[in-house]
Amino acid sequence: MIRCVNGLLLAALLTVLLSGGCVTDDPKQGGFIGGVIGLSSGNYQRNVEERQTRLAAIQSIGRDLTAEQQQLKAKNASLQMRIKAQQNALKRLDAEVAKLEQDARQIHAATASDAQQQRAFMAQIDSIQTRIAALKRETSTTASSPELEALQKQFHNLEQEAEQLWAAYQALL
Repeated sequence: MIRCVNGLLLAALLTVLLSGGCVTDDPKQGGFIGGVIGLSSGNYQRNVEERQTRLAAIQSIGRDLTAEQQQLKAKNASLQMRIKAQQNALKRLDAEVAKLEQDARQIHAATASDAQQQRAFMAQIDSIQTRIAALKRETSTTASSPELEALQKQFHNLEQEAEQLWAAYQALL
């Protein structure tokens, strides 16, 4: 029987020695004996700890990326609000520019019209002054009293008309 037990021990030892070359640190490989060797040597625990460390690092990176994503979303929302505000301000400025352009066109038209009115007033004033000068010459040469009174009345009316035209002309300036 001792021989039998020695033979079994020898067979078990040979099996362990022969399977020892097939043992790896990966617990998914190597079978039962590889698992026993991995547990007893601490390789399995080191693998677990390495994977837990990598998992913790990846989770930390994931949290950092999530936080960064939230910051970018907030920044994007803020930028979108600023863009909308600037677009609204631009619309207001465009409307203001359009109004100013319209006002400028109206002023230009009014200025042209005023200039035309000014020229017309000046022509009328010149005509009245010419007639006044003619009346002055006639009054100095006319001796008759009724004709003189009629000429003086025309002279007075022309002076009033000239003053009214001059006031209207000044109002345009």
